[in-house]
Amino acid sequence: MDIIILATTCLINISLGVFVLFQNRGARVNSTFGLLAAFLSVWVLSSYLTNNPLYDDIAAADIAQRIAYFSATLAIFAATLLTYFYPVDRRPKKSETILFGLATFAVAGLSLTTLVSGGVSYGEQGQLIFTTGELIGAYLAYFLAAIALIIRNLLFPAKSINQSKKRQARIVMAAIIATAGLGLIFNVIIPVIFNQWQSTEYGPLATVILVGSISYLIARHGLFDVQTAAVRTVGYVSSLAVITLIYFSVASLLSVLVLRNQSIDASIASPINAILAIFLALVFQPIKSFFDRWSNQIFYRDSYKVDEFYARLSTILSSTIDLRSLLEQASKQIASTLKSSQAFFYIFYDQEVEHHMSAGTHGHTRMLMHDVTLLKDFYLDHSNSLLRTELLEEGSALQRLLNAKNITIVLPLHQNGRTIGYLFLGEQLGSGYSARDIGVLSTISNELVIAIQNALSLQEVRDLNATLQQRILAATVELRSSNSQLKHLDEVKDEFISMASHQLRTPLTSIKGYLSMVLEGDVGNISAQQRSLLHEAFKSSERMVRLITDFLNVSRLQTGKFILEKALFDLSEVVKQELENLSVIAKNRNLSLRLVGADGPLPVFADESKIRQVIMNYVDNAIYYSRPNGTIVIKLESTKKDVSVSVIDTGIGVPHSEQEKLFKKFYRAPNARKQRPDGTGVGLFLARRVVEEHKGKIIFSSKEGKGSTFGFSLPLADALTSDLVPDEAPQEVAKIAQ
Repeated sequence: MDIIILATTCLINISLGVFVLFQNRGARVNSTFGLLAAFLSVWVLSSYLTNNPLYDDIAAADIAQRIAYFSATLAIFAATLLTYFYPVDRRPKKSETILFGLATFAVAGLSLTTLVSGGVSYGEQGQLIFTTGELIGAYLAYFLAAIALIIRNLLFPAKSINQSKKRQARIVMAAIIATAGLGLIFNVIIPVIFNQWQSTEYGPLATVILVGSISYLIARHGLFDVQTAAVRTVGYVSSLAVITLIYFSVASLLSVLVLRNQSIDASIASPINAILAIFLALVFQPIKSFFDRWSNQIFYRDSYKVDEFYARLSTILSSTIDLRSLLEQASKQIASTLKSSQAFFYIFYDQEVEHHMSAGTHGHTRMLMHDVTLLKDFYLDHSNSLLRTELLEEGSALQRLLNAKNITIVLPLHQNGRTIGYLFLGEQLGSGYSARDIGVLSTISNELVIAIQNALSLQEVRDLNATLQQRILAATVELRSSNSQLKHLDEVKDEFISMASHQLRTPLTSIKGYLSMVLEGDVGNISAQQRSLLHEAFKSSERMVRLITDFLNVSRLQTGKFILEKALFDLSEVVKQELENLSVIAKNRNLSLRLVGADGPLPVFADESKIRQVIMNYVDNAIYYSRPNGTIVIKLESTKKDVSVSVIDTGIGVPHSEQEKLFKKFYRAPNARKQRPDGTGVGLFLARRVVEEHKGKIIFSSKEGKGSTFGFSLPLADALTSDLVPDEAPQEVAKIAQ
């Protein structure tokens, strides 16, 4: 029985130590607990060997006793050190560290000598006799001092830990005190005071209290974050125990019923073992499943399934579009799943602290703008990761703030490197937040950010829509007023241009007539120099008349007074006449005009004066925008339905980016303004409107630096005879054809 107790105690100690150590080897609390478990195992084994020396060797028993004192010293040292790292990692005072370290070194060294451990010998009746050294009192004093430190560290932990951690700390404190106290009673006090050394055989049993308490905290409260491994081990060990019990029960039953308590020989044992092996293999998995469910019900009563939680939260985030409702429902779901005392969000508007929304579970604490500013200042110097209040610097302003607000976890919410808000969680109502909970929170942060950002966008749209109608109405009233004023101004402008054009055209016509009379010699002979100057003045007056006519036509178009006076005429003859009038100007610029395709009459039904104006405008532009020593081609083409006039030059052309604007009123391309600064930009506008009023089409193509083609097409007269008196139409067309 002693061996079974020894093996079980050592196995559990070592297993717990390995579980905790390998769960997080970098954590000081885990590594310290691993040392404690190892020293306890050594103490249990050495205590057993002290009372049961190998081969009845007194020297071996003496060495085992010294190792027992030494390992007990290191075990209480590891237990004391553990309380500096658990339940919260804190730094001991320098003087305390030096004093306790020197004391441990001295006591551990002395425990390996007879000054503390004494000796072992046989009595007259063959029983073992143990003695203690002169310094056993110092050894006891060290133990009592270590226990006092443990009580102080665990009974008065840092204020930053939550109530759950405090409860765990007190359970650990009670377990360590009970184990150390019983160990002293059975291994030191009873043997020394009452001289009953047989009690040392029961000393190792004291470790069962510590092991059991730690096991309970691991399985029930997630101590050291090894709950899953520990619970699964319980299920596995329970399954093996049941299988072993079944095996021995069946074997014993077969021995009694079949073999009548006789020993089982090899020939019979072989088939029995085979049958049992097959049977146990079949029942192992169902038994293990049963114990897994049983352990889950005991140790995971407050647990949750991560996948189901993700599904519930995703449903909320994808189906809720109102921001406040989204935050409240998400907070309730997170709080209920993680067993948090409270959960709430603090979300920024436009990344400004002054504009925010706070929403969460009912009765949650409120964060002021100053509080959040303190939190943002903290993250300026630290990574933007999940923050646990208990891990903050002891006594820092942020830790005091979060403790006052009963906040245990802060999860920052980031998007594109910017913080859009925070998720705050209160104290965990069970065993505290586990590594599994922290991982779940980190996983859902991105999904929370996306849902919140979508809700924020919708919130902004709703806020905008709330005032958009009013803004539209105000803008509409303003636009109507402005439009009415613009229409009035436009009408005044058109009336002014029309009036000015009428008034200017009369004196200009007179000037042009008088200049013509002088040039023709009606008032006497003039010199060559005078003729040249008068000729330039005559041309300028002609340009002025055309310019005024253009403005007058634009005004008439704007006021709806633009009237076409249609009549039948020969388009080819009109083209020839206009080319003859412009040939002198072309010659002065070293250009030649060449007419192509004018083989016969081309009767059209149109306003002759306005068509002449279009032709003159196209050819005049070609002359002014062409390079010297070139040829301008005027092409006449006809089909059965229409006739077209095209003016092809080799001039500066029109940039591709400007071509869409070319036929707009008062518009001129940049290279055209540079080539001819005195242009008005109304010629092409009027040409397009004249052609369109005649149901014709504009012809245009150009390539910058290589030239342009401007033209138009009009329906032939025989296609428009329905506009004339039926009896007169054939006669008029026939006259033009002759």
